[in-house]
Amino acid sequence: MEDDFPDSIFTTGNLSAGIPAFGEIEQDFDEDWFRVELVQGREYRVEVRGSATSDGTLSDPVFAGVYNALGEFVEGFDDDDGIGLNASYTFIAGGSGTHYFAAAPASFESGTDIGSYTIEYFDLSPIDPPIDPPNEQVIPLDAELNEGDDISYTIDLLLPTGIAPPFPGTGVPGELIT
Repeated sequence: MEDDFPDSIFTTGNLSAGIPAFGEIEQDFDEDWFRVELVQGREYRVEVRGSATSDGTLSDPVFAGVYNALGEFVEGFDDDDGIGLNASYTFIAGGSGTHYFAAAPASFESGTDIGSYTIEYFDLSPIDPPIDPPNEQVIPLDAELNEGDDISYTIDLLLPTGIAPPFPGTGVPGELIT
């Protein structure tokens, strides 16, 4: 039987946060890898679920680690920290970019557990707040200014026809008023 997801950087498995993928341990000593994109400093939880939650037929799925873009083991292993015999592993990414998650059966060493599973990961970090445009600041019209302050601003006024602006000038757009 052909392997659905090779245990190398040439895997065809891809994961996005919050979207489950389904795999199968088809043969003895099988391990499946999934390509993910991580952001350094963000917290993630990976779950590998099997028969305990009806997410597959594998009786004891394992999260077998995080690997970097070169396929080198970085961290992680979990056997039973999820519901029942499911795996659940939480970590903070040490680097950004392409990484791989590995799923395997708990009996990998003996090669006796074959079946299907679901793998899913979650980004647990709070959503980044929007960034304000640089160098823009709201200054109240009654703000106190000191000699030497360098402040420029634009005011757009829509005045009814026949009403003069309440300051010196003609009200022509782009006019410098001192």
